[in-house]
Amino acid sequence: MQTPTLPAYATFLCGGAAACVAELATLPIDTTKVRLQLARGAGAAGGAAAAADSMLAVARGIVADEGVRGLFKGLAPALQRQIVFASLRIGLYADISERLREPGATSLSLTRKIAAGLLSGAIGITVANVRLVAHARARARRRRRPRSPPPPPSSLRAAHGPRQGADAERGPPRAGREAPLFGRV
Repeated sequence: MQTPTLPAYATFLCGGAAACVAELATLPIDTTKVRLQLARGAGAAGGAAAAADSMLAVARGIVADEGVRGLFKGLAPALQRQIVFASLRIGLYADISERLREPGATSLSLTRKIAAGLLSGAIGITVANVRLVAHARARARRRRRPRSPPPPPSSLRAAHGPRQGADAERGPPRAGREAPLFGRV
């Protein structure tokens, strides 16, 4: 009995959906692990943060400080990465393995399966990383974009502050006494 094959688009969609479900399930563990590593690194360096005892203690701390949503920080970029990477990796594997199959053979040898997996993974991670780097650079550019200039000051004193030193001792400028453009007369 021959197993039914999915159309190519369905393979891509199912691969991406499966990876997203896996990411949802494992992201709290990953977030907790990273926070534990950061806490231990700060504690070993003599920082103010003490090294946490366990992952469970760190997870409780995250939930206490930030709520359950704190365990899922970084979910959007993680899902974007999985949609691109896993969809390509899983979706391309079937096509690449078909192209590597020898004519008349019913299955691939182990080395050809490994080659198909390596090639589909390499293509997937290359596309995903290029996309992620481009996205990160675009976000950085948006953050560096200059904001609108502040409104002009209502007076000269507001723009430059009060007079200092010898200028303050001489009093306010009067017409004809201090009017040079450069230096004093």
